[in-house]
Amino acid sequence: MQIRRLFVEDETNPIQLSREEHHYATRVLRLQPGHLVELISPRGCFPGRIESITDTTVITPLGKAEMKCEPGLAVTLFQGMPDHLEKLEVVVQKAVELGASRIIPFLSRYTHAKYRKMDLTRKMDRIRKIAKEAVRQCKRTRIPDLPDPIQLKELRDHMVPLEVTFLFYEQQLQEKLLTPPNPASAGVVIGPEGGFAEHEVEQLTDWGAAPVYLPGRTLRTETAGIAALTLVMARFGDYRNVL
Repeated sequence: MQIRRLFVEDETNPIQLSREEHHYATRVLRLQPGHLVELISPRGCFPGRIESITDTTVITPLGKAEMKCEPGLAVTLFQGMPDHLEKLEVVVQKAVELGASRIIPFLSRYTHAKYRKMDLTRKMDRIRKIAKEAVRQCKRTRIPDLPDPIQLKELRDHMVPLEVTFLFYEQQLQEKLLTPPNPASAGVVIGPEGGFAEHEVEQLTDWGAAPVYLPGRTLRTETAGIAALTLVMARFGDYRNVL
């Protein structure tokens, strides 16, 4: 029998599910008292057993919390806002599955003009729910940080603490790619559909981003982010030496 996963705020015994998780457990999964579940808390995952279901779901924890399926490499995906938010939903879902620790959408010179007037609060709340469900599905423990979109000029503060940041760019630049052998943190910068303006590329490289050129084909922004994360994980992370 497949063990179902539920999010909880803490490990207090007994545990009461939130209204949202109670609905998911009882209406979507149709769980019953006695069912074993895996609980996802801020401190890690641990087993539990459903004791009762009334207007809430009460669960007894059966073990200690531990981190599961979290990559050793902390990768931040800086994703240029695509022209349609459905594309960002796909990027976020797949980035979570691939192990991204943070996903930071940003606005730049060639971002679609509609975002300058659009209130993205409700849209981003929906996308955060997609990230949460991706964590549940792929058996991770932590939900990646996913702030509201920021301006490109604000990326610098997020890039500085990282050991290495890769700028995936549609043109081959002359800068030599220097990377630490075993970084603990990395960043991936992906532009929107229109790419980057030249001065933005200069800014990003001045801030330490290492340009990377993927030869052969031009990728859509939602494809580029997923491909870039896979490459970084294959070079430095969990997928190293898989092939």
